[in-house]
Amino acid sequence: MAVEYGMPLILTTTMEEMVGSTIDDLQQLAPDAYAKRFKRGGQLSCWDDAALTAAVKKLNRKNIILAGLTTDICAFWAAHDALHLGYNVMLVADACGALTTLSEQLTFDRLRDMGVTVCGINQAQTELVNNFGTPEGQKAMKINLEEIISKLAK
Repeated sequence: MAVEYGMPLILTTTMEEMVGSTIDDLQQLAPDAYAKRFKRGGQLSCWDDAALTAAVKKLNRKNIILAGLTTDICAFWAAHDALHLGYNVMLVADACGALTTLSEQLTFDRLRDMGVTVCGINQAQTELVNNFGTPEGQKAMKINLEEIISKLAK
């Protein structure tokens, strides 16, 4: 959706040589953002990368929508530190995952307690575009059907 609507999209990875690169779908859907991704050397918080922090600050935004490969590590530290940097943070819960349901739930609870808005992809999408009857809404609905619902059914 970020690509389709021209929203800034920042991708980051950590220790690619050990854990692999970003999810294939992101590489295909956002090749420019993928090519410009911030490759971290093992820092758990993406905000520990000074270049990433400067790039996000340069966008002059105060609201950030986050997801992370691991809820309890990547997403947690990104959201935690974004809050401390003064950003309003929305975490898309079903775009993350953890090794256990308990770990995921505990992380969401902690994030909510800190002030992070935790939501699902449909809620995040409809907060950005909340009328599927408009041309912009039709684009959002198409993305929802093709990139979210169709893949959840697999």
